[in-house]
Amino acid sequence: MELFHSHCASPINPGITSATVSISGHATTLLNGATLVTSTDITTWNTGQSTTVNETRTIVGGANVTEVGVGESVGGLFHPATESESGRGTRSSMRARETEVIFVLEGVLEVG
Repeated sequence: MELFHSHCASPINPGITSATVSISGHATTLLNGATLVTSTDITTWNTGQSTTVNETRTIVGGANVTEVGVGESVGGLFHPATESESGRGTRSSMRARETEVIFVLEGVLEVG
């Protein structure tokens, strides 16, 4: 999955204005109905540099969902860093055993 962010800012790298995030991982449905997603996220900044973060997200809710994620960088620009995000969105069934979740996310990458 790829996401494009158009409102990026960095006080230590003012040339950063946008980024594309590639997310690859897997999801597990927990007994309480929540979904746990573990992934590796590679953020490619408009400067050409990138940051790699191992992320864990928890998604709760039925048709309307909320998401909370935390992660730690494993390399690249801004390493070492921690990441936190939250979001809201919708969940819909695609076909047997497949679900689509669409989010609006907000996140912060804390450097150091």
